[in-house]
Amino acid sequence: MKKLRRLTVENFQCHEFTEIDFSPGFNVIIGESDQGKSALLRALKWLLYNEPRGADFIRIGATETRVTVLLTDGCQITRERTPSRNRYYLLLPGQEENIFAGFGSRVPREIQDALGMGKVKLDEDLERALNLGEQLEPPFLLAETGSVKAKAIGRLYGVHIVDAALRETIRDMNRAQQEEKRLTERLQLVSQELKNFSDLPGLAQQIEKLTDKLGEIEIHRDRLATCCELKQKKEEMDAHILQAEVIIKGLVELAKCEEAVEKVARNLWRYNLLREYSRELVEAREKILEAARVLQATQDLERAEKLWEAAGQCRRVGTEIANYYREKKRAETYIGRARKVLERTDRLEEAAKYLVLFQEKGTEVSRLIKYRQEYQASSQQGKGAQEAILAAEREVRRYIDKYGILLQRLGKCPLCYSNITPEILRGILQEYTGEGGKWAMRKN
Repeated sequence: MKKLRRLTVENFQCHEFTEIDFSPGFNVIIGESDQGKSALLRALKWLLYNEPRGADFIRIGATETRVTVLLTDGCQITRERTPSRNRYYLLLPGQEENIFAGFGSRVPREIQDALGMGKVKLDEDLERALNLGEQLEPPFLLAETGSVKAKAIGRLYGVHIVDAALRETIRDMNRAQQEEKRLTERLQLVSQELKNFSDLPGLAQQIEKLTDKLGEIEIHRDRLATCCELKQKKEEMDAHILQAEVIIKGLVELAKCEEAVEKVARNLWRYNLLREYSRELVEAREKILEAARVLQATQDLERAEKLWEAAGQCRRVGTEIANYYREKKRAETYIGRARKVLERTDRLEEAAKYLVLFQEKGTEVSRLIKYRQEYQASSQQGKGAQEAILAAEREVRRYIDKYGILLQRLGKCPLCYSNITPEILRGILQEYTGEGGKWAMRKN
């Protein structure tokens, strides 16, 4: 059994510092009135039961109070209070000190267990302190009412358990009766509300009929949507038919326009062809003059001169033949371009002037054809002049190289003024050499 060994009171009411050592057995505190005997009991009650609460018991002039008890088992418990701090300190033998704060109006469970002097609970709302008595307090239970005495005696014999069970049973019965009453009232209310729905079977039959009607309406709605869609498509087809009829009426004169366009295209093609022939003729003349200069520089070589003449003639005729093929390809391109040009212009009078010019150039074309016939005859006679032809071909390649360099520097076609890319330049030189763009590949 735990007992008090020492009580230390600091700044509690009239006590600045008071320490009392209790002897084994019965201890009596005596003294004159107003000397602090009751204050010692209040200090002990404040530590044991957290009563009274507040901070009014702090000694006047002090800012904190402390009450400490030392038990016979070596356990030390301290209660401390300042304007800003309210704590318990528990120091058990051989352990570190524990601090308890924020415990409210109840004493911490650890402190109660260490003291072993808590109040005895006689009923749910009734507790009594058996280890501490107030001044002038009568003996235990003698001043209490009969109900309190009965509860105390009943707790000694375990009757409080029956009382608690009885209270819980009565409380449960009351709750059950209240719930039964509430459910009865709710049942009556629901029954009254169900009377308002007595016509539900008839409404269900009407809903079923309306559901069938709604299905029929949905079927008719789908058919109506299909009809509307077909009507819209029919209107669109009628509009397309009207547009087609208007277009057909506007194309009545299309055949005449096409004939005119074809005629202009043919004339333009002939013009471009003759223009190219003229340009090639000028180039051939320049080459002839160049060959003449070369022959003049080598006039002491009669055999070389004859061979050069034959080679020049062969080359000239060969160039013209190659030009025919090249002009055919270019003419096809120019025809396409001419059609685009004719779509944006109506300068047919100027085209007629060019046509007259083409007719004037007819004699030159006849002469070129004569050159071709001479080339065919001379090719049979020039089998023995193979070396001269090879020399002439080397000379021609040299001129082609110069021509390629000039085109590369110019960067545009001198006829159509379109940009000349490496691929186009390779194609032009291939038409002259027939060797797959040898110059362009060598330059690259």
